Amino acid sequence: MKRNLILSNVLFLLLLCLIIFASCQQRPQQQESKTEIGLDSFRLLAVDILPAYNSISDISQLLNNVDVHYYPGMVNDIDNIERYTNNDLLAAANIGVYFADIAYGYAFEDQNISIASYIAAMSLAENFRISTTFLETFLEHVSISEAEIDTVLFKLEQDLQTYASHLVDDEHIRLYTSLLKGNFIEKNYLLYSTISRYPDSPVSEDKKIENLQKLVWIASGQKIALGELNKILNDYTIPEDDRIYHDEFISLEKTMKETAFLRDTSVVRTIELVSSPEFINLYDEITKVRELITEPEEH
Repeated sequence: MKRNLILSNVLFLLLLCLIIFASCQQRPQQQESKTEIGLDSFRLLAVDILPAYNSISDISQLLNNVDVHYYPGMVNDIDNIERYTNNDLLAAANIGVYFADIAYGYAFEDQNISIASYIAAMSLAENFRISTTFLETFLEHVSISEAEIDTVLFKLEQDLQTYASHLVDDEHIRLYTSLLKGNFIEKNYLLYSTISRYPDSPVSEDKKIENLQKLVWIASGQKIALGELNKILNDYTIPEDDRIYHDEFISLEKTMKETAFLRDTSVVRTIELVSSPEFINLYDEITKVRELITEPEEH
C-alpha cells in the first residue's frame, strides 16, 4: 500500500513538473517582474492589509518586494512527513507548515520547493483518519490541468476561509486550528530567519536599512495576526489539553507585545538590530516553537 502511494506521488510529481515547467517558460524572471512599492504603501500592506491568521501567502507576497536572499534550506524537509503520520494534530500543523513553504518557494520562483512541499502536504492529508472537509474540497477543485502554484495558493486560501465558516465538528476544529498554528509559525520562522541573515545582503548600506525597515513592518503585521489567531482559537470550545502547543502560542504573543522594535518600528536605524538580545530572544522563541511542530521526536 505504501509503495503504491509513493509511486503515485512520484508519477504525480513528474506530471506536475512538466506542467509547471511549461507555464514558467512564459513567465518573466522575478527581477524583471518586480514592481516598486513606495514605503508608505508597503507599510500599509504589511501592517494593515495583508496580515491575517488564515492567510497562506501574505509574507511571501511581501518578500517578493524586498531585496532579500532566498534560502531554500530553511523550509521543512519533505522527508520529515514520517514523523507526523501517527499524530493527527501534528500532521495538520505540518500541512500548514508545508503550505507556507509552497508560498515561500513560489515567491522566489523555486518550483522544486513548491512542488515538493505540495506533495508533502497532500501526502499527510491522505493519512488522516478523519479527513478535513476543506482538503476534500480543495482536491476536488485543483486538477492536474490547473496545477500552477499561484492557482494552488489561491484555492487554498479560498477553501480554508469557506471551510472555517462551517466548522461544527470538534475533531475538524482541532485539526483546522492546528493547521493555522503550523502555517503561522512557519511563515514567521522564514521571516525571522531572513531578517537574521540580512547583514549578508549584497545591496548598499542605505538600501539595507530601507529593506530591513520593510521586514520589520512585516514582522509587526504578524504580531497583529498572532493576536487575531489566539483570539479565534480561544473562541473555539476546545479543552486546553486538546490544543496543540496552546501555552507556547500565548507566550509568543506576550513576547511579541513586549518587543520594542515591534511596538515602534521607527526605531529601526541599523542592521545591528539582528544582533540585539531582543531580536535574538524572539527569533529563538519562534524557532523553538517551530521545532516542536516540525521535529517532534527531538522534544
